[in-house]
Amino acid sequence: MTRPISAAELAELVGRSRSKVSESLTGLATTPGPRGTRLYDSAEALRLLFGAAGALNPAQERARLDKARADMAELELQQRAGRLLDKSEVEAAWIAEGQQARQHFLSMPSRLAPKILALNSLRDVERAIRDAVLEALAAFADSADGP
Repeated sequence: MTRPISAAELAELVGRSRSKVSESLTGLATTPGPRGTRLYDSAEALRLLFGAAGALNPAQERARLDKARADMAELELQQRAGRLLDKSEVEAAWIAEGQQARQHFLSMPSRLAPKILALNSLRDVERAIRDAVLEALAAFADSADGP
């Protein structure tokens, strides 16, 4: 027997849940460990966890690597052609647009107050507010289309 190891230690080593490791090791001989834990022969347990079913196939791994490289090349080509944008650039543009919209809407009361004060009817007040909102939305639509 090589070094005895618990299911929890194996789970941490192989990056699986303890329950999945324990399930995979069903039927494997154990020895009693501290506080009632079951200890497995590490070599046998790892062989069972990564045995023939989990063995790496060099041809498949090369194919996966080739596909990953091709995907990366395609992304780079798309970026160079201007069809793919950097995430941080898109986020920065959206933040700038949001800040501009916020500022525009927050400035509406001070811009509209003198106009509204001079109006005589509720209908004229509503129209002035609606016109200001539509003007703001049109400005954002124009800025979204680009320079």
